[in-house]
Amino acid sequence: MTTAAELPPELKQLLASHSLQFSPFYDGYLSDHAPMGSLALHGLGKPAESVVSWYERYTRRLMPYDSAPSGYRRLFESAIEILRRRSPDEVLSAELPALISGWARNAYHPLIRLAYGYRFGIHNEMAAGLAYLHWCGPERTLERMAWNPASASNAIPAGRAFQAAAACTRPRDGRFDRRLEQVIGDEAFERIPLPAGDVLRRVSRLALNVFDTTHDFFALHLVTGAHAFRLLYPFAGPQRAQFFSLGILAGYAAIGAPPLRVDDSDATPPEPGKQHPDALLNAIPGDDDHDIKLAFSCREQAEAFGDPGYTRVAFDYLARG
Repeated sequence: MTTAAELPPELKQLLASHSLQFSPFYDGYLSDHAPMGSLALHGLGKPAESVVSWYERYTRRLMPYDSAPSGYRRLFESAIEILRRRSPDEVLSAELPALISGWARNAYHPLIRLAYGYRFGIHNEMAAGLAYLHWCGPERTLERMAWNPASASNAIPAGRAFQAAAACTRPRDGRFDRRLEQVIGDEAFERIPLPAGDVLRRVSRLALNVFDTTHDFFALHLVTGAHAFRLLYPFAGPQRAQFFSLGILAGYAAIGAPPLRVDDSDATPPEPGKQHPDALLNAIPGDDDHDIKLAFSCREQAEAFGDPGYTRVAFDYLARG
């Protein structure tokens, strides 16, 4: 974990105060990506002055902190106080298990923001992510599924779990959260078996494959969400593998369950990379925050899993023109 002390001073100062200045939402429902995008650029090796310039351009679209819902502001202020008294690891261990069932809400952004705050040691960003996760709330149906004893006894290969989730897909209309709610509310979804084996690695890789075959905007969030969950996996409680699988499978169905080729062995071998991961920063074609987060997530996932296929997918997507 990078600590805040290791960040360039100008970036550290900006991001330590960011969540006190801006609402986590803008244009009604969109999530603020300024801290995540800035930290991803830093993680990819962009010079501090260039990161600050990107940050300043991005924040022009944001709304002031006082415009955030009062319920969110109370949760944020409470989270700040908790993090003043206890270490980040202690807070996450105490808070995250009760909240993790709702991690797919708002296109995974609450957990992503929390994960970036933890990854780079910025307590106020952790507080913003925790408050956002609290504000979205837990998902009771997924809690029932995760704690159902049949989940373990009926476990199947990850690829087959994706195929089962595809039967619960929804038309590609309306907001992601509305489609996610419909999927989770489908009785057929509540009956799907969960993946077995090395779930974090395998389900993450299948989420990457979905994005690779579609370059779909919402499929991108399966990748960045999986990266965030991996960062916080140690704190997500005893049913963390089940909640991870359920969040990705529900998201997959909510984006229309695009076709996914799965080999019989249910294991995708690493692919040799043609370009060095250090080149990812220069491959980003512009200022888009989602491109930046995708590049950073893929770089980190490739290193964590020893799988260069992640960086290959990122390069292919960023070169799309």
